[in-house]
Amino acid sequence: MSRLSNRTKSTGEGWRRRRPFTLWRRRIKAVATIAVGLTATLAPGTPRAEMTIAVAAPLTGAQAAEGAAIKAAAEWALAEINVGGGIDGEKLELTIADDQCLQGRAIEAATQLAAGSRGRRPALVVGHPCAASAIAAARIYADAGVLFIATAPRHPDLTAKRAGKTIFRLAGRDDIQGMATGNFLAAAYQGRRIALVHDRTRYARGLVDQVKAGLAASGQPTPPEFGIVASEKDYSATVSALAAVKADVVYFAGFPTEAATLWTQLNGSFSAPDFVGADAIADAAVQRASVGPVLIGQTPREGGAPGKFMVVLPYTALDATGAGPLAARLSSAGLAPSASAIAAYAAIESWAAAVRDLRTTSVVIDAAGTAGRLEAKPFPTVIGSVAFDASGDARLPSFGVAYYAEGQWRTVAVVAPVNTNRTAGVGPQTRAPDTAGTLRAQSPAAIKGPPLPVANPRRASLPSPVSTPKSPHPVR
Repeated sequence: MSRLSNRTKSTGEGWRRRRPFTLWRRRIKAVATIAVGLTATLAPGTPRAEMTIAVAAPLTGAQAAEGAAIKAAAEWALAEINVGGGIDGEKLELTIADDQCLQGRAIEAATQLAAGSRGRRPALVVGHPCAASAIAAARIYADAGVLFIATAPRHPDLTAKRAGKTIFRLAGRDDIQGMATGNFLAAAYQGRRIALVHDRTRYARGLVDQVKAGLAASGQPTPPEFGIVASEKDYSATVSALAAVKADVVYFAGFPTEAATLWTQLNGSFSAPDFVGADAIADAAVQRASVGPVLIGQTPREGGAPGKFMVVLPYTALDATGAGPLAARLSSAGLAPSASAIAAYAAIESWAAAVRDLRTTSVVIDAAGTAGRLEAKPFPTVIGSVAFDASGDARLPSFGVAYYAEGQWRTVAVVAPVNTNRTAGVGPQTRAPDTAGTLRAQSPAAIKGPPLPVANPRRASLPSPVSTPKSPHPVR
């Protein structure tokens, strides 16, 4: 063997000399491969994907069924847009990321999506239905300038502590339950006597304070307020006090056992008032106690007639009138007709409409411009006209009032959309309705999905903000 061969083996010098040629040859091969791919992509009759939409959802893990529904809804939305010619002739393609509804995995997925593929970032990311995942991912999308519409999280921090102007939420907020209830009571029981009862917990007191603020914002006087002691079996003293003030409706903030006990004793005494409870009481105990719907604007009852039992529950995209056909399509495909899947479809629709609208006045189409257009005007979607406020929240109802019948909760009314107005004395995260007390009466259509929203598996283990009532149930 020659000295050169020995030196090559011992020092690697020969390998270093050969390496540039090897790399150059590999690059030629890579370029050729890309060229073949581009040729195939641009072949006649094949639509070219110009814009990418990303879906981040739990495709594996405990919430995989939810993720499968979101993915299918997004695919259908893109297919409909592409069949209609895309966005001004540009077709859309879909990319999928699995966040498993876990915060750490969501950060990884968001980082990959924000980095983009083939030099392109997605024009829109939808999904992240769990609150912890959505809040963590939002910071990454905001830093990268990527438009993100979360499709289910109700935790206020997503928009109250908004990571950037490209972050939006197509869902209600859990922190305005009290204000929504106050506006419902003011509209449905105008000119009638309202009383408030709570179990003296921080959660219940906070809700009652918000209800009073909602009533005050609607021009209603401060109602009488009574506290009970949890776990007691006899609330006759409270019942007597409510009879003394001749209450036509009682709002109760507390928990199921006490709610059922109080309601039973109210119906066994004087002409029982109507009963409206916070979402935490949506339990089997109160389902058995519920007796039917309230009629908005009904006249006071004659003596001895039973009151009506209602619960304030989260309002989701599934409750929208136009969601029925899409929910049925999901069901027929063997998928869960989830609120986040419906919202994902609507989010893509609103984004596409905003981009088309933006192109009528602007040459540059970017996330910031599209975000500004989403805040500027409403756009039609499968769940109705969707608009966003300056904080990124959709102007949609957050809560509805329902009664329990035939194995499910049925909607009586929903409180009209929220806006960006802050209400003094209620806490910095609380928002007042656009029109105080505005209601949309509904036929008692079934609220789809789990009959007990407080047990919804999408609720993530994030603490409630200090300024909002502390609920025993983790918020979505």
